[in-house]
Amino acid sequence: MALRSFLVLLFPMPALTSCFLPDCQAVYYDDDDGDGFGVGQGVPKCPAAVDRNDVMVSGDCDDQDPNTFPGAPETCDGIDRDCDGELPLDVVDFDADGFSVCDGDCNDADPMVFPGARERCNAIDDDCDGAIESDLLALDQDDDGFTGCDGDCEDTNPLVNPGAKDLCNGIDDDCRDGADSLLDVFEPNDSAREAVFLGSGSALSEVVMGAFSSVDDPADWFEVEAVDKENVFLQFFAIDLVLEIQESDLEARVSLLDEAGQVLASDEAQGPYGVAFVSLEAPIGTDEAYTGIYRIEVTPLGGAPNCEARYTLLVDVSD
Repeated sequence: MALRSFLVLLFPMPALTSCFLPDCQAVYYDDDDGDGFGVGQGVPKCPAAVDRNDVMVSGDCDDQDPNTFPGAPETCDGIDRDCDGELPLDVVDFDADGFSVCDGDCNDADPMVFPGARERCNAIDDDCDGAIESDLLALDQDDDGFTGCDGDCEDTNPLVNPGAKDLCNGIDDDCRDGADSLLDVFEPNDSAREAVFLGSGSALSEVVMGAFSSVDDPADWFEVEAVDKENVFLQFFAIDLVLEIQESDLEARVSLLDEAGQVLASDEAQGPYGVAFVSLEAPIGTDEAYTGIYRIEVTPLGGAPNCEARYTLLVDVSD
């Protein structure tokens, strides 16, 4: 039997991992910024065809910014960093005070709280500096017994506080109505309804030291009450007023009025050291019609009404 020769061609068998098998392919997305998240529809690729920009996770909303991708931390820059389709709430000014949380607002639900706000005496960090009453309102820095929360308008000066007497020095010593507004110890008494009550009864004698400290409404008002302590008709009744201007050239008028505001008597004095006299007398046998409230008004007529324009007023009620 003759031998025959055969040409046998051998071809390699495909490996089980060949890309010819669909189950061995994966979908890759293009990741240009290298943050691990890609964009686009995705392309099935064999492992050998995967390049450095291919990733298997999509969802990047800005593939040119490596700080923007799903799950990225939000920052105060007005950009949707985590790709959830919404801006971070921290950049929104919810209470419309001009500051968001990103701007340092420590309570964006309170329009009175924001960086630079004025501290109030409320145990709240109003200015968002991390300290409550951080401008030392709650401290008594000058040891005068008053804090800023108590109304001390100059807590580095122990002579200035709500309990001080206002002096004629250009300083608001008592922290009330401005400099030199309370030299008159009976202030406020610049209107009839705020008149200072000096006393009641017979044999009343009162010396008042006063000054005209308000240019807009400089009149000073006082009240006295005439009463019949023995519950019988007054046999004799008199009110005497003596107004003396002190060192200034002020001109002033002193008036005695009844409770209804009717002027009963008045007189004027010119400073310095001018004197005005007012007297009201009831005859013997008068009745209780003369008892009641009497008002005294001291009004500047000329000169400069200020805390240097002082006067003394003697008020005497007798029966």
